[in-house]
Amino acid sequence: MDIEENTGNVQLLTALTPIIERLQRIARNDPVVRAELRRLGEALLAFSTEPQVTEPTVETGLPELPVLVTTAAIPLSTGIASLPEAPTIEAVHIEPITEIQTADVPTATPLVTALPTGVPSRSSTTKPPARARQPQQTSKTHTTAKHSQSWVAQRSVQLHGAEQSLASGVSAFDLSALAQRCAIKKEGATWAAARQQRLAQGIKNDLQLESYRQQLILHAQSLPDCHLWMCQREAPPLATTVQFEHVVGCFAVMMDTADLLHALLSESEEQSPFLEEALNLAAQAQATLHKAVAAIYGTPDDDQTQLFQWLKDITVLYHIQLRYMTKRNAADPAAWSTLQARIRALARKIQAVKQGTKQRKRLMGEIQRHCKVIRNYKGTKRLDDWQRLAVAVTELIETGLPPSNVELRKHLLPVIDDLPETLDLSKNFYLVLRELDRFLAKRPASAAKKAANRAGMSPIEEVQRVRVLLRGRVVLIIGGERRPSAVDALTLAFGLKELIWIESYEKTHINFEPYVARADIAVVILAIRWIPHSYGEVKEFCEQYDKPLVRLLAGYNPNQVAYTILNQVSHQLEAKTDSRNESR
Repeated sequence: MDIEENTGNVQLLTALTPIIERLQRIARNDPVVRAELRRLGEALLAFSTEPQVTEPTVETGLPELPVLVTTAAIPLSTGIASLPEAPTIEAVHIEPITEIQTADVPTATPLVTALPTGVPSRSSTTKPPARARQPQQTSKTHTTAKHSQSWVAQRSVQLHGAEQSLASGVSAFDLSALAQRCAIKKEGATWAAARQQRLAQGIKNDLQLESYRQQLILHAQSLPDCHLWMCQREAPPLATTVQFEHVVGCFAVMMDTADLLHALLSESEEQSPFLEEALNLAAQAQATLHKAVAAIYGTPDDDQTQLFQWLKDITVLYHIQLRYMTKRNAADPAAWSTLQARIRALARKIQAVKQGTKQRKRLMGEIQRHCKVIRNYKGTKRLDDWQRLAVAVTELIETGLPPSNVELRKHLLPVIDDLPETLDLSKNFYLVLRELDRFLAKRPASAAKKAANRAGMSPIEEVQRVRVLLRGRVVLIIGGERRPSAVDALTLAFGLKELIWIESYEKTHINFEPYVARADIAVVILAIRWIPHSYGEVKEFCEQYDKPLVRLLAGYNPNQVAYTILNQVSHQLEAKTDSRNESR
């Protein structure tokens, strides 16, 4: 019987030898495999551990814990009696821990000092466990995967083979589950800091701490792939409370990082300018956690490793250079609060952009609606719609939208020439008008003619009457930007010898007197919408040199200009024409 048993042992050892050798080769380069082997060894050693009489026993009738919702830290300065019930983890905004007393705790050397301060090398033969790529099937997770997938869609259509596999992994990474695991690990690190403080005080067995540890473990078991390495029964002999406090802060930073990336990837392209900054902050967050954990545990945290690999896949897909992704870029765990402040500041900036985008869409829809009403009721006074339109345009520019925005221009162009003269306009509305004027000035004459034909602007009787009064004369226009198409149209329609156009806007100062004083100027047209401040000055010059002054508010279409001229100065022009004919 002994011979058969020995033979069986030899055969078993022979069969296991190549497997063990292969595991040894893999473990040399893969920190994840080393961590799994260490856990396996701990589990095997547990079979040989003698039961401790003094060790507190855990009651099997533990009260059922609620679903994790908050992440309140354990207040250590008020005594262990104030330990809260196991909190639930969902919120991610964690305040820095200040209650941990560390004055009497000696500084200890980290357990493992040989590990680099960087992050795992991509040359490893194995990647993080495949199960980490499988998101938890919840509604929030489904939303995250959906948005992330749309975010990589533009790039993935151009990929082939291995790169398509990377894109699939990027889109499947569950950031919400990452935040939940980091939240419970943050609580676990808080518990570990409390234990280190008790040990420094000479307290080795604390029933309340042990009960809280069991509750944390139960919560961790309800999450996928959540290993509370900091909640092992035996405390690291050389770890300090300060080191665990750094780990607490680093996990809080990881939670904020996951929320930031989730908010960024679930939004539209307005957030794209923030992408590289957010990814660099995420890279620094995982590198900071890597160094903090290495000083205590010696093996990288699973969530840090997964985030590192996800970021590395993104750098391959989008050709982005990130800091803190190599061993050369060291991160300081003690500076976690500064990093957290930067992450939260960027999150607030993205949120502000998001809110501004919603407000812009609402105001643009309101502008479109009022322009449609004004366009459909041409010839009738829609002062109320014009007033509401002016307010909406003003508020839209206040959100940061450029006055030259193409969509805004598209809505205003068909109606802007009907702008009521009595309408009170804001500075922002004048900025939009100026950009509209510049656009029209640069538009080719052919395009302007087509636009006039579409609007049904055929010559009217007033054009012929003005032609009789101004044929062969010189007209002066003051204000706005010179429009070549309008110059040609007015010159041809009125039979002018010349049309002089002095460009001017608000806050520009030009001496108009030499132009008004010219003997050949028959009429002065002031584009009042552009230079309302100059009306008094131009009016004074016109009275001094006996020149008819026309206040033009609308556009430069010959029909509109002819109607305005006859409505304001027809008697003066007729008298001057008669006087001129008599002198001949």
